[in-house]
Amino acid sequence: MSTSQTTGTMQAQQQAQQIIYELELLNREYRAQIETLQAMITLREDLRGTREVLTELAESHPNDEILVQIGPTIFLEVKLTDKNQVLRKVGTGAAVIEDYAKAKSEVEKQLEQLENVIQGVESRIKQLEAELMRREALLQTLAQGTRR
Repeated sequence: MSTSQTTGTMQAQQQAQQIIYELELLNREYRAQIETLQAMITLREDLRGTREVLTELAESHPNDEILVQIGPTIFLEVKLTDKNQVLRKVGTGAAVIEDYAKAKSEVEKQLEQLENVIQGVESRIKQLEAELMRREALLQTLAQGTRR
């Protein structure tokens, strides 16, 4: 093997190592984005459920009995006393009293904002997928070139 072939092989190996490192970084970001997306989808479903409950509450009457979920598998039967108000959490340790329509409007705003963020995360995931495929193809091309 000539000196130029040895130098070329070493450069290809260094380039391959760099691509492997970049693939590792891209894979980490990809997994993090997927986890973020999954959490956002869960939150979206929770907000949709909240919106439905607020719609149903607006159609209820004082003294109607309803089930309130207090945990993943636990419900409490309660009687409505004030048909027009709910407490809505607005921050750490802070809540506001709102009528159903106002609370539902705020939930819908949160849903809209969340949908925009979800779209951004989905877009980033697609970019990462494309970049991962591009780098993997480049790595394969380098591997084939060093075998010759």
